[in-house]
Amino acid sequence: HDLRHTLATRLIADGVNTFIVQRVLTHKSIQSTQVYVNLNVEDLRNPVNTTIRNMQSYCLQQNQV
Repeated sequence: HDLRHTLATRLIADGVNTFIVQRVLTHKSIQSTQVYVNLNVEDLRNPVNTTIRNMQSYCLQQNQV
């Protein structure tokens, strides 16, 4: 089970869609898959920062129109 946890966590951290991870692990429900996902702060930091930068860029573009 440790390997399944690690695989699921790394897939999610690498940006793989949760529904794809669900299929890889052959779970019938997404809730079962979510139990396997153990993300730490570092796994979340880059996607959050990227999204914030994209939002800021969009706002700046809207103000230039």
